[in-house]
Amino acid sequence: MKTMISTLFLFALLFSLIGCSNSHLKARDSFLFLKKSEHYVACTDNKCMPLRSFRFSGSSVVVYTTPKSSYVLTAAHLCRLSYDEGGPVKFLIDMMLSNKEGKLKKSQSLTLVDLEGKEYKSTIVSREDRTDLCLLKTDKLKLPSVKLATKPPEYAEKVFNVAAPVGLFSKQMVPMFYGYYAGTTGSPFALDTLSSIFTVPLTGGSSGSPVLNMNGELVGLIHSKLVKFDNIAFAVTLDQIRLFLHRSLMKQNFHNSSPIPTFKD
Repeated sequence: MKTMISTLFLFALLFSLIGCSNSHLKARDSFLFLKKSEHYVACTDNKCMPLRSFRFSGSSVVVYTTPKSSYVLTAAHLCRLSYDEGGPVKFLIDMMLSNKEGKLKKSQSLTLVDLEGKEYKSTIVSREDRTDLCLLKTDKLKLPSVKLATKPPEYAEKVFNVAAPVGLFSKQMVPMFYGYYAGTTGSPFALDTLSSIFTVPLTGGSSGSPVLNMNGELVGLIHSKLVKFDNIAFAVTLDQIRLFLHRSLMKQNFHNSSPIPTFKD
């Protein structure tokens, strides 16, 4: 009898490990590395003079696909120009512009990279600064979309995060981190907006990365961290993600073969 119980336990454990592994692989396959380039030039009526270019990186995840296009979720601050945020980029560009003639012209490009190393240009579909969410659209991408969880995580529920901190990403390699759900608190972007808190390690480049439950379902999207503690992640809540995707995709002109997904409960 003991032998039979032990055998059944081992089979159950093996099955759970296989299921966990598959959910992790599916989540990984939906991940995209985000490369951002910003370009600043001073233009007169006759010519444009380059001032400076900047490169940044982040994380993103496929949330919806049609036969022609894929929709990718990331953090809104990755979709904004650094100059418009103020800070050192604006200070440097304004200082360089003061020694040049002409008006400032700003541009940016957002390139998505899959695990095979293939690059895809993307365009911004929708951006919501209040929750720090941005939806991108790209064509010719053949990746599965991550599934949204049906309910938020419970306190102390184990989760995992797929991210490219400090640009750590290469062909068939993207880091995974584990942690726990700790509840909600006020968002650093809006006092009347909540953020989910997860105890996962993060740093620059983790922005826009998905947080998933152990079934591989999306429960949050990382946008920021505590300045002096790298294991507390602020993330967009599941309800905010659902509402944002519903509003954003309602504006898209889908064909009958690609109905609007019912993200909103």
